[in-house]
Amino acid sequence: MKKQKGFTLIEVMIVVVIVAILAAVAIPSYQDSVRKTRRADAKEALTRLAALQERYFFTKNNYGSLNDIGMADSSQDGHYTLTVSLSPACGAQPCFTASASAKLTGTQAGDTRCRIFSLNHIGQKTAKASDNTTTTTDECW
Repeated sequence: MKKQKGFTLIEVMIVVVIVAILAAVAIPSYQDSVRKTRRADAKEALTRLAALQERYFFTKNNYGSLNDIGMADSSQDGHYTLTVSLSPACGAQPCFTASASAKLTGTQAGDTRCRIFSLNHIGQKTAKASDNTTTTTDECW
């Protein structure tokens, strides 16, 4: 009688369990890394928005809306919605605060630590979590 070659059911089940454990650890870690990487979309959009605001201010002596400065209301990769809040005077001069909010229906909806990024006319950067509490700027920016 020849000895058969192959795997037993127990060996196959052990391999399946090991793969499942590795996947359970690796997938959430991967998704978190992807969320952190996509934050660059918000940072780039806000930096570009601030540069366009300064260019607009140079010619008009005032800051403008998204439409005025020629910018869309969505970040380049579409993960964030952009808004700009204008104020006629912060002290002696006009000011603005630009915000990038993660779209709640998109891939960044799971980013609860850094949901809203903000940048103002003096370059001050802030970030807020999904519960609207301020998170550390170093963690998000």
